[in-house]
Amino acid sequence: RILDQEEYRQHAREMGYSDELDKILKKQLDVLIDLAVKKGGPFDQNFTKKWYGFYQDLKEGYYGKSDYYKYRDETLAFGEYLGKLLKPHMLLTLNGDLGAGKTTFTKGIGKGLGIKRIINSPTFTILKQYQGNYQLSHFDAYRLEGQSEDLGFEEIFDSDDICVVEWPEFLEDILPQERLAMTIKRIDDDHREFILKPIGKKYEELVKEIEYENNCHG
Repeated sequence: RILDQEEYRQHAREMGYSDELDKILKKQLDVLIDLAVKKGGPFDQNFTKKWYGFYQDLKEGYYGKSDYYKYRDETLAFGEYLGKLLKPHMLLTLNGDLGAGKTTFTKGIGKGLGIKRIINSPTFTILKQYQGNYQLSHFDAYRLEGQSEDLGFEEIFDSDDICVVEWPEFLEDILPQERLAMTIKRIDDDHREFILKPIGKKYEELVKEIEYENNCHG
């Protein structure tokens, strides 16, 4: 039997949020996901997403919201997946050592956005722009260390462009506060660890979408 949300709340009131309730919620979520992904199942994806959001909200209400979310994946593939979820006027900042895969990840984003041009590092030009389903503005601020002149980038951050910024610490004074801040760490030649920190409501919703898809298909 599928419990309804009020029954979950009753569990929460009677038990407090506990590991036992967490098990109940996760088991229920597994049932819903299984039904949603089966052909002809009685629940659609949107219904299941609402339940997943309820589970996350209840869990966060007890444990507190996590600032960081970790994933391990192939760099290009995860970039493409994320690119398909991005909307206009979103900002991603990418941190990671040289060779961590920041530009490769951005290539994946471009693929997810339907961009046909080859994306390469804008190290010497600072900014390159590409048109796909939405316009992508790709910044590499590495060469801006110690510079303070006005480069006019604020207008781009205020536009509907999807902005990806490598080495964001060198543009921090003009970057919007709200963003999806990402750190990429090398695991091996093919895989990276992605650490995501959403800052702002729409980025929290974006990460919830990633979490949902990861639980369904990961």
